[in-house]
Amino acid sequence: MVPVVSFVGRHNAGKTTILEKVIGCFCAQGYRIGVIKHSSHDFTIDVPGTDSYRLGKAGARAVVVSSPEKVAFYKQVERDYSLEDLCRLMPDDVDIIFAEGFKREHQPKIEVARQGISTELIRPDNLIAMVTDFPVAHSDVPVFGFDEVESLCRYLRDMFMDSK
Repeated sequence: MVPVVSFVGRHNAGKTTILEKVIGCFCAQGYRIGVIKHSSHDFTIDVPGTDSYRLGKAGARAVVVSSPEKVAFYKQVERDYSLEDLCRLMPDDVDIIFAEGFKREHQPKIEVARQGISTELIRPDNLIAMVTDFPVAHSDVPVFGFDEVESLCRYLRDMFMDSK
């Protein structure tokens, strides 16, 4: 089973920013990364006016766009999928899956918190680390600063990956 780690935190806490850096660090080490992002509101992955957007708006239940460089798939759904359901959609050639969101799911989590947003921590179940820009008292997990991406990546590799 491919390891899955979720980055969770309040809106605008820096989850995407730290995840971008972690992905870059892992890719530089030769790992193949899958990413699943949760959104609490409707979103569009295509630009209005493109053919795939127009076909979806016309009523297509599912749309696949293919080019020599990438493939994209989206479909209309009646419920929010669980992280486990979404991981099944991931190709089998990834080494690790990083998720953004999914704080109520059971997978290991890293909480991201910024003092300018809130110093009140979520402390979700299955917390394995935190990334903050303020000191955290009484933490049972390692706490990393936003500038300690290399250390965070080393921690994650030691925890989830075979030596590469």
